[in-house]
Amino acid sequence: MSDKHPHIYNALRSLRTAALLLATGALFPAHALESDRNQPIYLEADSVFIDSAKGISTYEGAVRLSQGSLLIEADWAEIKKPAEAITQVHAKGKPVTFRQQSEIAGRNIRGNALRINYDLDSGNLTLTGSAQLWQGDDQFKGEHIVYDYRNKRVKAEGSGEAGDRVHVIIQPKGDKNAK
Repeated sequence: MSDKHPHIYNALRSLRTAALLLATGALFPAHALESDRNQPIYLEADSVFIDSAKGISTYEGAVRLSQGSLLIEADWAEIKKPAEAITQVHAKGKPVTFRQQSEIAGRNIRGNALRINYDLDSGNLTLTGSAQLWQGDDQFKGEHIVYDYRNKRVKAEGSGEAGDRVHVIIQPKGDKNAK
């Protein structure tokens, strides 16, 4: 089929991929603790530079950011605080890691990437560059993953290069010891 009608084969393949991603959103909901966003943010690093006029602070060396159950660890981070509240966190590392408790017991969320951007206003955690995200034993891998913990959504994309696609592993539900 793919030799005679490649356009039909590609269209069917795209539909299967879209169906899988839509189904995966229902099977891989991100249920982070809603109370985390109301907690104070704590930062640690080897050094910090604060530019109050621009509302930007830069942290370098073993950076740790925590807010409630959310923990981000990076080599470098930039925090944007244009007024009274932090609005954005940009972090880089090899890799940057994060973890967060879930509302669902045993389904904690963790991930890593070369860059993580945390938008506190929208609740989005964007992982870019060899990104991986786990919720319990379920897993996403892709070049770019957006974890929207407020709306309980995950979106993943490959780089667009040949062979670089999104990989998803969804574990079966129920008793793992059942035969």
